Amino acid sequence: MTEPSKDEAADAARKNEAMADLRVFLEDAEAEATLVEHLIESISGTDGLVLAAFSGQNIDRLVTFYKAIKATRRSFVVDVYIAHLLRSLGRKSLPDPTSGALRVFLPRRHKIGIVRNQAFDRHCQTNWA
Repeated sequence: MTEPSKDEAADAARKNEAMADLRVFLEDAEAEATLVEHLIESISGTDGLVLAAFSGQNIDRLVTFYKAIKATRRSFVVDVYIAHLLRSLGRKSLPDPTSGALRVFLPRRHKIGIVRNQAFDRHCQTNWA
C-alpha cells in the first residue's frame, strides 16, 4: 500500500476540518438557523447530487434542509417514511408531500407491488386523503 501524496493528505485534512466545522454548527444552540445559511452556501457551491443523512424524526433538521434546498432551487426528495410522517403531522408549517413542494422516492419493488396488486388508488385514498 502506498503512502498518500502531500496533496491527498492536505485534501483529507481539509475534509476533516470541514466535517469538524459542521459538527460545531450542529452542537450550537442556534444550530438550525445558522445551519440553513451554511447549507445554502455549501449546496450552491456543489454541482450534482447533494445527499444528507439524518433521522426522519428530527423535524427541525428536516425543515432546515428543506429551507436550504428551497433557497437553492433544487429538488428535495424524501423517502416514503418521511412523506408519511409529514402528512400525518398535518402542520401547515411543514412541507406537504402531496402539494408538489417535495418529491417522494418510492423504491422499485414498492412500485411493482402497487401495480401488481392494483392498489394505487386504494393506497392513496386510505393513507393520503
